[in-house]
Amino acid sequence: MALSDIFAKYSRKKESYAIRFNKDDRCYEYFAHGEFYPTSKFIKEDRVYLQNINDKLTEEKKDRLVALVIAEEEKERKINERENELESYGFPCTSAHIYDNNKRIMDNGLSDYLDNVLSEEHVLYGIHRTSAPDSVIMDIMDKGLEMTGTWYTNVHNPEKVSLNENVGYYPDNTDIKMEMLYCGAWDRGAGGALLIRIPDEDLIKEKEEKAKGEIYSHIFTRTEGEAYYRLNPKYIVGYVPCVLENGVYVSKPIILREEYLKRKAENERLQQIEEMKKRNYMETPYEMTEILPDLENLFEPDGKYEMTEIFPDDEDKDMKIIR
Repeated sequence: MALSDIFAKYSRKKESYAIRFNKDDRCYEYFAHGEFYPTSKFIKEDRVYLQNINDKLTEEKKDRLVALVIAEEEKERKINERENELESYGFPCTSAHIYDNNKRIMDNGLSDYLDNVLSEEHVLYGIHRTSAPDSVIMDIMDKGLEMTGTWYTNVHNPEKVSLNENVGYYPDNTDIKMEMLYCGAWDRGAGGALLIRIPDEDLIKEKEEKAKGEIYSHIFTRTEGEAYYRLNPKYIVGYVPCVLENGVYVSKPIILREEYLKRKAENERLQQIEEMKKRNYMETPYEMTEILPDLENLFEPDGKYEMTEIFPDDEDKDMKIIR
């Protein structure tokens, strides 16, 4: 046995070390706990395995890998910066990612739409999964999303209302696209998800107002008599339906809030018409033509007609119509 193997103390199989490209050394090395480990400290089998990988690297490929690592580090820096920023506004990023093993696809139109909007900076994008019927979705678009919280939250206390207990959001907005792909993946069988958008300037305003005691006057609202606070409906972009087609869950194109409000208005208009029809029917149960089917034949040739023939109980027995 070689002396180097006697003093080797690491094994990639036992310790589950990752293999990552080190841009400074321009080669692959073992990586764990946020740092690279010297290859010389690994057993011979692991050193040979890593050397075979590095031997296949050309200088051109090393250049590309260096560029990729730099880009990833910059992305990670921005994510960490954004996470700290949101926490400073009073909106900590604690949402979990929710996936499942079902086969899922996303409509191309939705994919393009999300790629476009999620690239926007200084904006919090979030997701709220729901299995509510279309009528309830319309109500949410009109009045806002109820902030029901979780079982351990006192949702009736405005100090306890927290966005991250009803809306999933992340320091990297692009994570929302994957969440929308799996928008039906949760234990309540969601049929889709709401897309939420809140500008940073409103988050900052909320923080400032909260410091002054003016709690939730913009982002969260509450109507007298309602049990819960609501997310202001102006922050709801729309709803993404998730449907099962031929054994595959499909995230369909987003239905914007404006479309739901139009539907709601049209439904209310039709409902009013039906109510008016019912009310008019109750007030006028018959048509006059049922009593006077042919007015011309009611008059005699001389132009006189006795009203008492139609209304025998009329008080004025001599009342006549003169043509």
